[in-house]
Amino acid sequence: MSSNVDFEPPHSDDWIELTQLEDLLPPASVADPASPLLPPAPERYTFMGTVGKGAMGEVLLAQDVHLRRKVAYKKILPQMAVSQQVLSRFFAEAQITAQLDHPAIIPVYNLEVSPEGQIAYSMKLIQGKTLKELISEAREQYQAGQKPDPQHSLDALLRHFLKVCDALYFAHIKGVIHRDLKPANIMVGMYHEVYVMDWGIARIMGGAEARIDDEVVRLIHPDADAPPLERTQMGQIMGTPRYLSPEQAAGKNDLLDGRSDLFALGLILFELVTLKPAFTAKTQIELLKKILKAEKEPLEHSQAGVKIAKELEAIIHKATARRKEHRYADVAELAEDLRRYLRGEAVLARPDRFWQKTRRQMMRHRQATLLGLSLLVFLSLSGAAGLLALRSQAMLAARAHEQRLGDFLETVAERSRLLDRQFFLTEMALESLAAIVTEALFQGERSDQRLYLDGDYAQVPPPDFGFAPRYGKAISTAWPVFKLAPGSDLNALRGKMQKLNRLHLDLGRLFLRGQLGNLPVPPPAQLRQKIVNGEGTLLRWVFAGLKEGLMFAYPGKGGYPADYDPRQRPWYKQSAQTRGLHWQKPYLDVQGQGLMLTCTRALYDYNERFLGVAGAEIALKDILKLLPLPDARARKVYLLNQAMQVVAEQSTGQAAKTMGAAGQRLAFPWPEALPALRARDSGFVNQGQTLLVFYRLDILGWTYVVEADQALELQP
Repeated sequence: MSSNVDFEPPHSDDWIELTQLEDLLPPASVADPASPLLPPAPERYTFMGTVGKGAMGEVLLAQDVHLRRKVAYKKILPQMAVSQQVLSRFFAEAQITAQLDHPAIIPVYNLEVSPEGQIAYSMKLIQGKTLKELISEAREQYQAGQKPDPQHSLDALLRHFLKVCDALYFAHIKGVIHRDLKPANIMVGMYHEVYVMDWGIARIMGGAEARIDDEVVRLIHPDADAPPLERTQMGQIMGTPRYLSPEQAAGKNDLLDGRSDLFALGLILFELVTLKPAFTAKTQIELLKKILKAEKEPLEHSQAGVKIAKELEAIIHKATARRKEHRYADVAELAEDLRRYLRGEAVLARPDRFWQKTRRQMMRHRQATLLGLSLLVFLSLSGAAGLLALRSQAMLAARAHEQRLGDFLETVAERSRLLDRQFFLTEMALESLAAIVTEALFQGERSDQRLYLDGDYAQVPPPDFGFAPRYGKAISTAWPVFKLAPGSDLNALRGKMQKLNRLHLDLGRLFLRGQLGNLPVPPPAQLRQKIVNGEGTLLRWVFAGLKEGLMFAYPGKGGYPADYDPRQRPWYKQSAQTRGLHWQKPYLDVQGQGLMLTCTRALYDYNERFLGVAGAEIALKDILKLLPLPDARARKVYLLNQAMQVVAEQSTGQAAKTMGAAGQRLAFPWPEALPALRARDSGFVNQGQTLLVFYRLDILGWTYVVEADQALELQP
């Protein structure tokens, strides 16, 4: 069962209940810190060795003295037992796990107290392998030139994964999110039973959570057996770096819901399908930057030549969408789509086209199809060949028509995805810009290179300052520009300006591909040529306005009005003191660049203090270059905004038109089709001899419409 709402809490008698650790302590232990936390109980277990060690505790192999069964016994590490915060979290872990009564969640037997008075709990001992081990073994079988055996086949791994999904959906219904899902925390038992392990940093959705002190974070024991990027962390960022959702990586712990776990499940699914991690990086900072942008590795199998089904690709991409509203509504939807794939049905993340649906139906009903074909052969041999031939020709013609229509729809869909990707790249560039500006202000070194203020560009500009036809004015790609608002203190802001002045190489990388990384920066002249020609992304400008009244922009330019104050601009006011990305209303550039689209977001330091607003800007004229379809059937293309107003249009062989340019307003000539365009995200509408094909652009919510001639559409 799925829902479009964020979360509907279950009945009160089903909700997870947590009590305070203090309620369990005798008064003496509260008053006297040196006393044991809990009174010692009679010794119940014989300990037989260590099973594993985690961030806060270790798991021992133990035998129940009375029942004679072996159990897993989890206790706090000695160095962590001194922290009331850690003990409370450990106590909550035991309570949460015990109340999640599901076949794929490990059963808790008892809350225990050691003779020394330390808190611990016993649970079912699982004998088997982790999903991480199974993935590694499957990869080794491929590398040895063998196909994986049945236990390591993709189908087997996917069926294990579905059990994990079922467990997580149950936990979400109970109001709990895991926050540390990874292959190492999923066990597959000897009888193919599956268990989701380690609920140590799980939390109740919507509940308050105390921040763990930095001193406690330093005490947390690293898992020496795990690579640094696969160790559970606690602090502002909770979880395992390689399997974080973007919202986890941003430290938005209070805003997490089931879709954060869903993202991690998508990353695990990526690894099951490709046998390699979805995110790779050399450092944690590099990894977090990739996660914030959902910049996954190419979805390709680790073994060359092994193909991945398009349906699985679509499911993974939907589950790991950067924005949580673009993911599945809940884990149940993800699991159902995966079950559709395993049943050979069309998945919701990638609906079938006509001939794909026909092929699936024929494959599902092979016997009936063969009988029908046999009957046709019999009839043709019985004198009905002429009639059957006519019907066969009609069927073939109809099928060819559907094929051509499907091809045309797919062509339009591909072009709409290309458009959407440009908006997405702009958002990625803005996220990178925000990260490097924040990092530069607080951890960056000062540059001893010359600072160029707005006035300097008119008097003694940078050496590379020159006219750029794409911009319609002179720019510098080697230096940014700084503009102080009236009343701002130059000396007080000089240090920040010197730190930001070092970013020109990183800003050049942004313009080349919309993201940071180890991409080499070409020589200055070549970089300038690429930016001026728009050979990377469609970025025109990136900038930041600080709360002190400092404007920072790249490429460098002059010409700001004397009274220019970034804090008074609409883009600053809309994003100031808010969260998330904001696409501003298009505006007409007074310097001849046409209609401009601006995306902004607020900047915060590591203590959540507001710093200012960053922005990235593209020109609609650059977007229009992507509009024409390489297809004779298309007559005209339109971009409609959320209000279904024409923002831009282009006819075959004619110059593009935009709203507001030369004072013109553009009208959509098919108003009777607008209800259908509003009602659906994609589809087509017949208007007499005209076919309108439309797709919603996810990022802006705009609609891409192609007007085509029906007669041309019918031709091969």
